[in-house]
Amino acid sequence: MVGVLRPPSATGVILAGGESSRMGRDKALIPVGGVPMLRRAADAVAAVCAEVLIIGDQAGREELELPPRARWVADVVRGRGPLGGVHAGLAAASHETVFAASCDMPLLNSWLITVLLGIMQQDAMRLYSAVVPRVGQASQTLHAVYRRSCVEEAERLLSEEERPGLQSLLRKLRVLYVDEERLTAFDLDMRSMMSVNTQEDLDRAERLLQGAY
Repeated sequence: MVGVLRPPSATGVILAGGESSRMGRDKALIPVGGVPMLRRAADAVAAVCAEVLIIGDQAGREELELPPRARWVADVVRGRGPLGGVHAGLAAASHETVFAASCDMPLLNSWLITVLLGIMQQDAMRLYSAVVPRVGQASQTLHAVYRRSCVEEAERLLSEEERPGLQSLLRKLRVLYVDEERLTAFDLDMRSMMSVNTQEDLDRAERLLQGAY
């Protein structure tokens, strides 16, 4: 799959900050199927993006092996949550099209990422700043594609609001929302958008990876 799916001019951004307070340990290093979650996410993104940026602190994670195209990037504005992480990724991206996800998503689907990137790269999408899946009523802001130019609006929000979120950013952008029905051909149960926040989530991810529900 690596080298086959990769569209041109795409940067992948993986957020690896946060305190992992509910898990009580660094989620990036927790194995799923014997592979640390951050490595799983990075492999899936590296399969379809020419550049992979890991947003967070490398301290304590020096032994973690990452794909050759992956590099660590520090937050520009520290302690500002996911929006701060996405902002750092957009600021450091070499390409106009940027896919953003979180390191605690061990079941990312490279085919689905490619579909979202392909939508953004269509000529008809020039007026849109983001492509965001919607599962039920929930917008998947950390399984979404952003234009690098969104960095300006993200920076404005970070300077104006105490704790702005990605939903605040979307309200400032022209967004194409992709409904769940359009995505099930590539990910039937939307497992790729599952985040691991608790031991129960971790157990479920292991079962899904093994094909047991």
